[in-house]
Amino acid sequence: MAEKIAKVLVVGLGNTYRSDDAVGLIVAEKLKGRVGGNVEVVEHGGEPIDLLQLWEGYQKVILVDAVTGGKSPGTIHRFDVHQDPIPAGIIHFSTHQMSLPATIELARTLEKLPQFLLVFGVEAGSFSAGISISPEVKRASEILINQITSELNALQSTDS
Repeated sequence: MAEKIAKVLVVGLGNTYRSDDAVGLIVAEKLKGRVGGNVEVVEHGGEPIDLLQLWEGYQKVILVDAVTGGKSPGTIHRFDVHQDPIPAGIIHFSTHQMSLPATIELARTLEKLPQFLLVFGVEAGSFSAGISISPEVKRASEILINQITSELNALQSTDS
């Protein structure tokens, strides 16, 4: 496959109709207007297993998703998956057939992980049906947009 024009891919994962599960999609939508030309931002509401094809050709990938790891809603987790696997207990709830951590470990086994892969997880308060997110998760999304923008700036400065 030919190399992508954009060097970095940011993927917001989630479901718009499952309350706080939409946080990844919200972050991705807001990031689109804030990133440079060598960064592609996409919203992904499908299965995590599709990421293996989605990130193909990218060397650097950042993922954003809602998680439930027992912390307060709005808590932001940062995982560099090349340093450590995502803790098994971080996602107790998933509307997907294969969870994000399982997908990442499959990609690791198949040697299909990007060279750089960060996962940001936002502790959700609710995955119930609905389109409103909790105030804590909304605040976390704004913090995360700034944090990812800083990460992207750092990544781009290492390419120079």
